[in-house]
Amino acid sequence: MDKSLDIEKIIMHKFENNRRLFLVKFKGYEIYTWLPLIDIEISSYNLIMDYFISKKIKTLPPLSIKQRAKNLYNMLASISEEDLNIFVQQFDNFILPKSKLDILMQDLESLIDVNREIELNEKQIQQLRERVLTEICIQRRSEQLIKLQEQEWMYNRICDNRVPLKICNNRDFAILPEYLTYVNEYIASDGIYIPCTPPEKFFGCGSTNSFKKHKCSKSCACMALFEVTPAYNKEGLLSLNRRKAIHECNKMCNCDEDCRYRVVQRGCNVKLLIFRTATGTGWGIKTLEFLPKGTFIGRYVGKVIPWEEGELLSKSNGREQYLFDIDCYKMDNGHSKYTVDAYYYGNFTRFINHSCEPNLTVFNVWINSLDNNLHEIAFFTKRNVANGEELTFNYRKVFKYCKCGSFQCKPQK
Repeated sequence: MDKSLDIEKIIMHKFENNRRLFLVKFKGYEIYTWLPLIDIEISSYNLIMDYFISKKIKTLPPLSIKQRAKNLYNMLASISEEDLNIFVQQFDNFILPKSKLDILMQDLESLIDVNREIELNEKQIQQLRERVLTEICIQRRSEQLIKLQEQEWMYNRICDNRVPLKICNNRDFAILPEYLTYVNEYIASDGIYIPCTPPEKFFGCGSTNSFKKHKCSKSCACMALFEVTPAYNKEGLLSLNRRKAIHECNKMCNCDEDCRYRVVQRGCNVKLLIFRTATGTGWGIKTLEFLPKGTFIGRYVGKVIPWEEGELLSKSNGREQYLFDIDCYKMDNGHSKYTVDAYYYGNFTRFINHSCEPNLTVFNVWINSLDNNLHEIAFFTKRNVANGEELTFNYRKVFKYCKCGSFQCKPQK
C-alpha cells in the first residue's frame, strides 16, 4: 500500500483465504480497495474498532472493554498460514514458551477506553502483535501435538511393524494427511484379484504331514524350486550382490515363522520416525538406530490399479503422486500390468523421499502371491545407515527442481 495515502473510512470487511480483509476509502480520493490488516497503518486501527462498533450498535449495546480487547486481539492475529509458519521458526526446535494469554488480555484491556481512541505507536503495535502471534502458535502447537499423538496411536494399532512407529513435526503446524488409510497389504481395485495363497501345485518346503516345524537351511526346497540362491544370511540381512528377485517361504511351507527366509513377511524390525523435513520435501522417514547394510525396511503397499490408470494419474496436476509400478515383468506393450497407488491407502513407506544418492534399494519379492505381475516391492538398506539419518531411495524420474541436496543430485537443466 502507498504509505502517502491516509485511510478515511472502513466500508466493510470479508474473509478470504483465512484472512480478514477490509474495504477502505482514502482521504481526498474516490479510491476504494481491499486491504489485509497487516497493510493498514497503525494510526488507522481506531477506524477499524469504530467500524466494528458501528456494525453492532444497531442491535447490541456498545462493546465492553473486554469485547474490544478481544476484537483488538483478533485483528492483531490476522495472518496467513504461510506467514505463521515463518513466524514460528524463530523458536528453536519448535520449543514455545508457556502461555501468558491472561496477562496479554489484561494489557490489551488496559489500553482500551470505550470513550477514547487507541493511541499506540508502531513499536507498541509490533510488540503486541508478536505476543498475540506467540499465543496463537502455543494454541496451535497444543492442538497439533494432540492430533499427532492420535495419529501415532492409530498407525501403530494397524501397523504390522515389530517396533512401534514414532511421529514428530518440529518444523510447522502440519499433521499427517487425514485422508490416508493405513494398510499393511495391497488393496485390490475393481476387477483385480490378488492371490493370498500359492497355487495348489506348489507344495512348499518341509513335510506338510508333520506337525513339527522344520528349520530351513541353505538347501531349502523353495530356493531350489525357483532356481535362486538364498537371499539372506543367518542374521536376516540381504545379500546385495544378487541381481535376481527374492523368493521367500510361504503359507504352503512347513517351516516356522522364524525361518531365515521369512524376512519381508515378518515386517519391519527397525525403530523409525515419520518426521517433517527441513528441506521443503514435506514428510520423511529417518532411522532411530544404526542399520547395517542389507536391513529390511518395509514394503510399498497401496491400492493396486491398472497401469493405464496410473499413467493418467501421473499426468494429473490435481494431486501428489505416490505411484509405483509393479514392473519386474513387462507386458507386450513394454509396461507393467499393475501400479501401486499409495495416495489414499498406504503405509509409512509412502513418506520415503527421493535422493539422487539414496541409502535404500528396491527389490521385487514373491511370497504368497506367485503371480509374475503381483510381486511385493521391498526396501533394503544399500549401505550402513547411521542413527538419525533420513531414509531415501531413487525415484528414477527427472525433477525440474530436486531438493535432495546430495553431491550426486541431477536436477533437470
